[in-house]
Amino acid sequence: MSLVDHPNVMKAYCSFNVDHFLWVVMPYMDGGSCLHIMKVCCPDGLDESLIAVILKETLKGLHYLHQQQLIHRDIKVIFSFLSSSGED
Repeated sequence: MSLVDHPNVMKAYCSFNVDHFLWVVMPYMDGGSCLHIMKVCCPDGLDESLIAVILKETLKGLHYLHQQQLIHRDIKVIFSFLSSSGED
C-alpha cells in the first residue's frame, strides 16, 4: 500500500509486527471516520446526497485499486476517513 498514488486511497507509510499484531502507519485524518461523523453529527443518519458523494469517492478509490490488481478485503464506514477539509 506504500506504492499507491490516488487521492481517494490512504497511503501506508510503513507497517510492522508487534507480537501477533500488525501495525500500519498512515496519515492522520483529523476529520475522523465516516462512522464517527455519523454517530456524532448525524445520529439519525446522513443525508442521501452526502451518502452519494461518499460512495462516489470511495468507488473511485476502489476502481483505482482494481486497476492496480489490488483488492481491499474490508470496506466499511469505520475505514472511510476524512480530513477536516473534506478530502478522504
